[in-house]
Amino acid sequence: PQFKPLTREGRFRKYRFVETKPTVISLAGLWMWKECEWNVLEKIETMKSNEVRTWLCDCPGIGMKSASWLLRNVGLNDDCAVFDVHIMRFLSKIGFNVPTQLTEKTYLKLEDNLRNVCVNIGTSLGNLDYLLWVLSRNGFLSHVG
Repeated sequence: PQFKPLTREGRFRKYRFVETKPTVISLAGLWMWKECEWNVLEKIETMKSNEVRTWLCDCPGIGMKSASWLLRNVGLNDDCAVFDVHIMRFLSKIGFNVPTQLTEKTYLKLEDNLRNVCVNIGTSLGNLDYLLWVLSRNGFLSHVG
């Protein structure tokens, strides 16, 4: 389905999960209210850094990828990876064992493997993950493998 408002180019917007998204958003808002009365940053400040992503994953509609993205991009955790299709494809090309379906267990294992690479090259997992995403998203890594 396509909807307004139009994009800058004058085309209709396309939305994913049109039928279920309103329910998930409502449930996420209710969860956030019950958990912290919408004071997410205040709640996060009371938690250990390794607990925050797990807590966020309890929110309806939020998984490891979304929680990692949020924490990395707002500067709260630079030690997590955002495994989207671009990163997964690249990791597979360079020899990582990439599962076809990411469970929390396989996500964490893959993240640990990539973290070991980061230790060897002297950067954070968040920085490497973001660099790989930018390069692969813009076609710079398409020749690899």
